[in-house]
Amino acid sequence: MRRITLITAAKPQGGGAEVADLWQPESLWESHYRDVMDTAPAEGPLFTFWKHYYGASAEMLVEGADLLRWSEECEAVLARFSSQGPLSAFLRELGTHCLQAHRLGAGLQVIAD
Repeated sequence: MRRITLITAAKPQGGGAEVADLWQPESLWESHYRDVMDTAPAEGPLFTFWKHYYGASAEMLVEGADLLRWSEECEAVLARFSSQGPLSAFLRELGTHCLQAHRLGAGLQVIAD
């Protein structure tokens, strides 16, 4: 299972919003591999994220403007599929994590556990 976690240069001082880790089950990756790879822009953050699930190639750090791009790519893939189901729920949550990280000046680290 892969974990997407918020990372910051410094811990927020009081009142900072906690952002829970997001987990991507292997079954979700396998079941929707073609859906995402055929829809996401090649070489964008979502394509890069979905391309590999195991090992060092499955790990990445996304920061700054790339967080906004990743969120936009999630929305574009969501527009192509029904609003129900595990892929839609995961992409919505991932997009939300991207926007929260950007707002906090943080990054998202993908860890292949």
